[in-house]
Amino acid sequence: MFAVAMQNYLNSQTLEVLRNMPNLKWTPAIPERFRGMSREEIRGMLNPLTKFANAKKVQYFGAPEAFNWQDEKPECLKVRDQGACGSCWAFSSVGPFSDNRCINGMDKKRVQYSEQYIVSCDKSNMGCNG
Repeated sequence: MFAVAMQNYLNSQTLEVLRNMPNLKWTPAIPERFRGMSREEIRGMLNPLTKFANAKKVQYFGAPEAFNWQDEKPECLKVRDQGACGSCWAFSSVGPFSDNRCINGMDKKRVQYSEQYIVSCDKSNMGCNG
């Protein structure tokens, strides 16, 4: 689709040649959103980091040599054990979500959101075998 979107590379003749290819499993076309755009505009959309290549570098302030949220907000952090359930994907989402809410004052203490709810409801990560 990237190549097809590049209007400067593909003209109507090229699209016609592609459309007439036998057994083609896709329809060659320039998506509406790319019509009338230059190569640079399309490239900017598909690779936005190029816009920042010459951006001014940020000066960072001094960071402490060591920092641990458990020292600052012990009520917010708790290590959870997934046990024999291979659901690290759920734990790695729910744990930081809960910690972040507590650290930022959205919850007065750490609320234990349910990893099991995600494991049970998600049909594409193979539950405890994920």
